Amino acid sequence: PRAFFKTASRKSSYLYPPLSLTLSNYPDFSCHEQFVQDEVEMEIYRDPSGLDLSATYLGLDVGSTSTKGILITRDGVPVMGGYTRTASRPVQAVQKLFRVMDDWMTRKQLRVTVKGCGTTGSGRRISGRVIGADLEPDEITAHATAAVHLNKDVDTIIEIGGQDAKFTLIRDGRVTASVMNTVCAAGTGSFIEEQAQKLSCPLSEYSGKTEGISAPVSSDRCTVFMERDINYFFAEGYERNEILASVLHSVRDNYLTKVATVGKIGRCVLFQGATARNRALVAAFEQKLQQPIHVSRFCHLTGALGVALLAREQGIGQTQFRGFDLWKQTIPVRQEICQLCANHCKLTIAQVDGLPQAYGFLCGRDYDTQKMVPATTRYSLKKMRKSVSATGHATLPVQARKITVGIPAALHLFEDLAFWEHFFSMLGIRTMVSRHLKQPVALGKALAKAEFCAPVMALHGHVAHLMEKADYVFLPFYFEEKTDQKRIRRQHCYYTQFTPSVIACLDPLDARRLIMPTIKYLYTGLHTKVALYRALKQISPDPGVSFFDINAAWDKAMEFRKQDQERLSALFHDRAKEPSGVKVLLLGRPYTVLSDTMNHHIPQMFEKMGIPVFFQDMVNTSQMDLSPIEPLLTEIHWKYAARILEAAYAATRIDGLYPVYITSFRCSPDAFGVDYFKQIMERCGKPYLVLELDEHDSSVGYETRIEAAVRAFGNHFQARNRPTPLPLDFSPRFYDSPTDKTIVFPNWDALTGQLIVATFQNEGFRAFLMEETAETLKKSLLTNTGQCLPLNAVAAGFIHTVRKNN
Repeated sequence: PRAFFKTASRKSSYLYPPLSLTLSNYPDFSCHEQFVQDEVEMEIYRDPSGLDLSATYLGLDVGSTSTKGILITRDGVPVMGGYTRTASRPVQAVQKLFRVMDDWMTRKQLRVTVKGCGTTGSGRRISGRVIGADLEPDEITAHATAAVHLNKDVDTIIEIGGQDAKFTLIRDGRVTASVMNTVCAAGTGSFIEEQAQKLSCPLSEYSGKTEGISAPVSSDRCTVFMERDINYFFAEGYERNEILASVLHSVRDNYLTKVATVGKIGRCVLFQGATARNRALVAAFEQKLQQPIHVSRFCHLTGALGVALLAREQGIGQTQFRGFDLWKQTIPVRQEICQLCANHCKLTIAQVDGLPQAYGFLCGRDYDTQKMVPATTRYSLKKMRKSVSATGHATLPVQARKITVGIPAALHLFEDLAFWEHFFSMLGIRTMVSRHLKQPVALGKALAKAEFCAPVMALHGHVAHLMEKADYVFLPFYFEEKTDQKRIRRQHCYYTQFTPSVIACLDPLDARRLIMPTIKYLYTGLHTKVALYRALKQISPDPGVSFFDINAAWDKAMEFRKQDQERLSALFHDRAKEPSGVKVLLLGRPYTVLSDTMNHHIPQMFEKMGIPVFFQDMVNTSQMDLSPIEPLLTEIHWKYAARILEAAYAATRIDGLYPVYITSFRCSPDAFGVDYFKQIMERCGKPYLVLELDEHDSSVGYETRIEAAVRAFGNHFQARNRPTPLPLDFSPRFYDSPTDKTIVFPNWDALTGQLIVATFQNEGFRAFLMEETAETLKKSLLTNTGQCLPLNAVAAGFIHTVRKNN
């Protein structure tokens, strides 16, 4: 096979081969008629005079950056399509599209009857209510429907839109798995557009300027890194077109590394989205995958086309469509916060025909129903867990001591809230827990002095809130927990370990009011009790707490925790194994998944769809054969990562139970955990969903992913012929003696590495010091998916050293 990198003689950097299509048949985008009117790009595909327009179907794809529409006949033949900017005003974008469509039909004196219509995309809900949509499918379903219509053999969809990217697998015409990009938009159309603007290249000319061009290897990390590389390339003497081509390679590598699963890419790949109209970008994918990439002439409209096809398939009796002349109305749009319950939903309301059309209610109520609509589902994760805790708190004693201790409902303490409430209550100390604090991330962001992940930001907010309410705030150190097995380490994440000392340094806080004993380390229970006694005797008024009090309270709280866990496990055992269809197991850190202020109401989204939801701590794996992943569990040292992987493997053993891994943006331990999680699920042949949460409060993207995932779970559950599971192999090879091996040492610093290598060489071993260069560091960025960068740098340096020394 052709070498992927070639060495350039005039420059020190690697170059990609020229961008050119050699395996793929690229479509002709010419139409019967094309024009631009009022910032709407219109395409007329057929001469309308010869078409039967008495029964047509309309599909709209209202995305974050662009709004698309297509009209098809009863036979599925596209008549016309339109494309315009959304500009954060989806309703106005739809009206603009309708105005141009209506004007064209009037000029052609056409009688068009719409029998069904629908919307998809991030703006599908509000735009659907405005136009009177008959259906509002998620984007993944819409794109898959169009893909199967365009090519019945399709098994893989690459879809890159304005601000999101999707990877979808199809089997027998049905979606079996789908993945969307996370909060980073580096591998999307907006990234290409941004770089084109910086390099003064109109988008319409981008492909022409980059076809046949060799490009220097750049970073795929983000806009910041790309901008650095662009400046570097200019300084090195590269031409503008070479740098433009480099951006396309960067987008492709970002997509294949962070969105797609390369090993799952099938034999018939369709590239969809407006970016597929960039022939050079298609060439970049063909070059890397070494197989044909299929592109349809409707690639930029496939979401809308899929909706129109779904409307046709449904055989809608009476459409709700309000008509193309909707553009003539003035439709004001406003936002407000619903105050009827603790969800505090963000509502978008449009006034159409004098009536409000609202979107955003988690409970599903109508705007004019001024009370919350109770959930009808039998299953509610929150209620199930609340009932278990309520049972355990039934006999707590009355508090006596005149101090109040605040317990932050965040980070490492979240999982232990009931335990600590029980413990302090046994001591007669009143507690105050910040469970119902609103917007802790925003509060913490104003206090923190650095950029942390959202859960750490939230902890800052919870502590600041409790400082105003309680006498003291309990913020113990959690380092490392003991296990029953030798050699097994279970640490909390690096931020978690040191947040008490970090927060204690913050200027506005009174550090003397923080109670910070070291609770979880390589100690026995006695050491922990002593640490608590020393911390609490300083603050408790007469009569002070005794060590006997601490000992008794601790033991009773531990017994409560054990009973609490047994009740949770019993709930799961009774309900998760019912043969009632698809069920979901939420995986992740409890302070992210179970906290209403952090989880973007994701559990309720599943429950609203009638899907029973459980959390990983309800799964008892103590009696399960974990030997296939035991080597991995032995080596991985993070507490939650190990627990997540155990529960994920358990989900592969239970029919109808599908895992959803919820993580946070910037979580480095989870970046490792997610990779192992994907390996387990893919080898076991079970679909899954990964959701990465950020500090913003929009739930639209999560809703789309969830709907598509539930459909994939259902397809898998109902499938007669499921993929055959493959054996899991996480067995690393360790050597007691390096006698016949070559040893490569990381180049940690300029002195130590040389000393160690020289010592080994002097003893007769074949040892090398790992070589790191500017190029290895740059290439290491290409493989990073959120881990700490030194890991990737060491890997790239190791590969370079092995190759260089044969």
